[in-house]
Amino acid sequence: MSSGSSQQNTAHEQGYSAVWVAILVLLVGMIVTFVWYVDRDVPPEHPAPPDNDTGTIDTSAWVTYTSEHFSFSIQHPDEWEVATSNGPMAPLFTFYRPPLPEGTDAPLTHHDSGTHVSVYPEGIPTEGIFGETAPTSVTLAEVELEEGLDYQLTDGTPWATLLQFEVIPASWNQSGFVFARQPIHNLDIYCQTDTGERIEIEECDPLGPPEPITVKREGSIDRETRDIIEAMLATFTFTE
Repeated sequence: MSSGSSQQNTAHEQGYSAVWVAILVLLVGMIVTFVWYVDRDVPPEHPAPPDNDTGTIDTSAWVTYTSEHFSFSIQHPDEWEVATSNGPMAPLFTFYRPPLPEGTDAPLTHHDSGTHVSVYPEGIPTEGIFGETAPTSVTLAEVELEEGLDYQLTDGTPWATLLQFEVIPASWNQSGFVFARQPIHNLDIYCQTDTGERIEIEECDPLGPPEPITVKREGSIDRETRDIIEAMLATFTFTE
């Protein structure tokens, strides 16, 4: 009697073991199938495609320019050149990337084309630039801005920046400013009324009647150049 019971218990245990083995095999199979299915839909990793936005600019090898008389300093790439003038118009300091457009000589005014960052401690006796603007995205760590404007293309891309300062050295006057700009590729410049009518630039007077007119610029810029300009502006500071 005890021998029969023992055989039955052994048979039951073997049956349970077989069931557990089958369950484990089934679970392993499900896991393997799930992992294969998920991995099948995940694309292999590839390096991200190059982005035209260069992000942070390395300024470690840049040159620092300091004006003792006008009490300011700014850093610029070593390959950029510096031109200064105490001419009849106003003191000018132009930091530019050569070559300049044909027929253009440094130092430059804010109306001159080319890639440059220029400092005008006493302002400059000409009109400003007409165009669409927005508050600047440039951040200066040590200088408080009175006004900062980015001149924009129609798609919102900044191509130039104007900075004026809250507190200035004694050698500056209230008209002093910094201006930076770069070339616009495939430039289409025109005027537009507040009703959306286009007026060719040759026929446009931004200050004239009969209705408000906005100067528009379409085109594109080199993003890396803009990043360099913004990095240069961020280094501008007063030394007194």
